[in-house]
Amino acid sequence: MNQQLTSPTLGQRGGLGPAVALDAIRDQARAFAAVSHAENTARAYRADWRTFANWCVAHSIDALPASGETLALFVADRASTCKPATLRRQVVAITRAHAAAGYQSPAESEAVRAVMSGVARAKGTAPSQKRPMLPATLRQIVEGLPDDLRGRRDAAVLLLGFAGAFRRSELAELNVEDLEFVADGVVVTLRRSKTDQAGAGRRVGVPRLTTSETCPVAAVEAWLTASGITTGPLFRGIDPAGVSDHTKP
Repeated sequence: MNQQLTSPTLGQRGGLGPAVALDAIRDQARAFAAVSHAENTARAYRADWRTFANWCVAHSIDALPASGETLALFVADRASTCKPATLRRQVVAITRAHAAAGYQSPAESEAVRAVMSGVARAKGTAPSQKRPMLPATLRQIVEGLPDDLRGRRDAAVLLLGFAGAFRRSELAELNVEDLEFVADGVVVTLRRSKTDQAGAGRRVGVPRLTTSETCPVAAVEAWLTASGITTGPLFRGIDPAGVSDHTKP
């Protein structure tokens, strides 16, 4: 039979009792759990839960705990406007909300599995692919940028991102200290990325090109020289007074 801890706050030697110690551990566990997912993912889960909760209110149905039939109806209703990947994420968000409240997930219902399977068959599961940017197109874009501070920043962002295959979020998080200029190019240290949530980091070498107009290393050097940035965020916002101190683009 389960028993709740009822130990006194202070132990025999004056230390924290078992109940208080476990409370502290629980708080630490919640803190670790809170950072186990990227903030963007957590934000999407919160939005998905609000969508489901509002849908339940509109149909006078309990959202927590929700029945398997309720979730199956929600998925079927949303299937006309959502991609299968979005529906799967919403189901995960609803599952997490139930688990956090101590309830069994309605996603385990056979009705939900059947509807999800039917949606996947009807709409397909292959994600839509974006057409990749070709070097010729990139060159045209860079050549069309204005010859000013903003143009040099944008050229550096485009060329460095293309050469290193960096995500937008990775470029936004770069600091000057993350760049190591060497004879053949620059070594970029990524402290954290979407695929590296543990923060192990990785180093990416970007070579110097013979064509200076499309050389990512030359573009970054030109941006640093024009902006006067020597430390802190590499890519920043630009206001009428010049380069911002902290704001990134």
